[in-house]
Amino acid sequence: MPKIISYTPSWLSRPSPGFQCFSSADQSPTPASGGSNGYHRSINGTARSEKYYGPNRILAHRGTEIFVVVDNTIRWSDLCMLKDEQEDREQGVGSNGRSRQATDYEPSSNSYRVLKVPVTEKIRQLIPSPNGTLLAILTSHTVHVAILPDSVHLSQADVGPLRLKTHTIGPTAHVLSQSPIASALWHPLGVAKECLVTVTTEAVVRVWELNQQNRWTFDRSTLEIDLKKLARGTSSQDDFGATGIGRNRGFSLDALDMEVAAASFGSTGSGTESDWSPFTLWIAMKEGDVYALCPLLPTKWQPSTSLLSTLAPAVVAKAASMEDGMMAEEERRKFADQYQWMTDIDKQEPTLMKGVTDLSPLTQIYDRPSFPGPIPRLQGPFRIAPDDAEDDLELSDVYVIAPNADDIEVAGSEEDETDSETLYQESSSIPIVCLVTTSGRVLICLDIIGVEAQWLPAKKVRTQMVPNDELHP
Repeated sequence: MPKIISYTPSWLSRPSPGFQCFSSADQSPTPASGGSNGYHRSINGTARSEKYYGPNRILAHRGTEIFVVVDNTIRWSDLCMLKDEQEDREQGVGSNGRSRQATDYEPSSNSYRVLKVPVTEKIRQLIPSPNGTLLAILTSHTVHVAILPDSVHLSQADVGPLRLKTHTIGPTAHVLSQSPIASALWHPLGVAKECLVTVTTEAVVRVWELNQQNRWTFDRSTLEIDLKKLARGTSSQDDFGATGIGRNRGFSLDALDMEVAAASFGSTGSGTESDWSPFTLWIAMKEGDVYALCPLLPTKWQPSTSLLSTLAPAVVAKAASMEDGMMAEEERRKFADQYQWMTDIDKQEPTLMKGVTDLSPLTQIYDRPSFPGPIPRLQGPFRIAPDDAEDDLELSDVYVIAPNADDIEVAGSEEDETDSETLYQESSSIPIVCLVTTSGRVLICLDIIGVEAQWLPAKKVRTQMVPNDELHP
């Protein structure tokens, strides 16, 4: 029998200010405020009958601050503020400092603040940037980025609605007439953590290097990859760009099996994560296939302090192993490309960028290596072993937990077995790929072999896409 740890705290229960923050003004169910499969209205106000089957992530946080969508409006509040206000009410102190009964209820209690954005479609996802300055707002087909004020500005005495400066991402790429949005992710190595990666259900990946001082960066992506074309590609010289508006894609067998369910980066870009994890974008298809792109980089990128120092020795060691005559040609080409890629980075003089504050250390900004090329090879589909785990997987989401660099070093040493066991309790030494199915199953898979950087050859060769790795549940 499961043990109940705790119940909803009083400061989030009716009729506390915390409860009001999450409560709809109109409690009656309506099609517009229904579940994820409900109808919603278009820009011109007419009801659109198509249903939405994507994710609903309408609660996000920035530290203790929360952003929640209620009645298709974004509300802001602070959990610490809500808790303190409820404790004051229980102690008989009102928000104005006057004494009152603990049972008094103020319907007009200022428990949240409304953030107004020019988004008329139903909001499906809120994704704050890692640095907390931007908020990606997703509908079924469109992407908007709002500039967030700091917490001091939001918590001022004026609790009236606050209009946020908002940009539309890809006004010609992400529109109602194009493919729906499957995922929008902040690149872990983006400069100032303001690089957005969008993935559509038709398997098109776009990289947006945003600059708040340049509005054109919100209109044009710096990298665009059609995964269906890349899956059939035989040379890095092929055209892998997305098909333009009004152009017919044509029929392809890959189109039947490459409808994206979700995507996830291999790590968050912190200094403790190892190897190629922050460079890797994992893509889960609805039909059950899993692919990976590595390395996926913007034109300018920002590594963590220890990333290159841990990655470079591994690349050099593998390049040295090419002297072994028993190595396969494809493996030899992969290690040679990785060495050339790392050599290009080593020759660069990184640009130094100031930190958030005067006391913050300077950040090194690198250019994306020009060789072997900006578009990596599409790796996969990965085979989920054992083969009889489930014949027909219908995936709905993917989440990847990166290995810890310190764990990998300990795993290769036998000097202290006790410390190794302690570390494994906290994290893993190999990537963990979590797959969610539409039936509610969660598959915890181990990427034993690991994903490394790969590119297509410069010259055309005859290749065939086959499962080239295994994910072990």
